[in-house]
Amino acid sequence: MENYQQSVIDMIRAIAQASNMKVKRGFADFFCDRIIQSCTESNTMSAIERLAQSVNVQISELYKPVVVNFVKDLVHGDTVLNWCREYPTIVAMLVTLKTEEYLEAVKSITIDMESEKSGV
Repeated sequence: MENYQQSVIDMIRAIAQASNMKVKRGFADFFCDRIIQSCTESNTMSAIERLAQSVNVQISELYKPVVVNFVKDLVHGDTVLNWCREYPTIVAMLVTLKTEEYLEAVKSITIDMESEKSGV
C-alpha cells in the first residue's frame, strides 16, 4: 500500500479507536455499517467527516500526525474511498486489528489506481 493510501486508512483507524460507542453486536460489524453509509459521500473529506460524526468522534481530538498525513495526502484520497466502497468489511476488520497486525496487513494490500479513474 502506498503511503498516501495508508494515510486514509490510518485516519479511518484513528476514528474507530477514538469512538467510545457501546454496541450490542461486534464493533467491526457496527463500524462496517458506518463505513458503508459514509462512503456514499462524493469525496474522501466528506466521507471522513460523516464517519467521524456517525461514531461521535471530533476530528480535532484525533492524533495530530495522523490528521496531518491524511490532509497532506488527500489529493489521492478518492482512490482509497472507492476501495472502501468496494470492501467496507475488509476496512472495518483492518482498523480493528492490533497495531502490529494492522501494519503487517496494510503492507500487503494493493489498491488499484484504475479505480480512481473509473470513478467507482
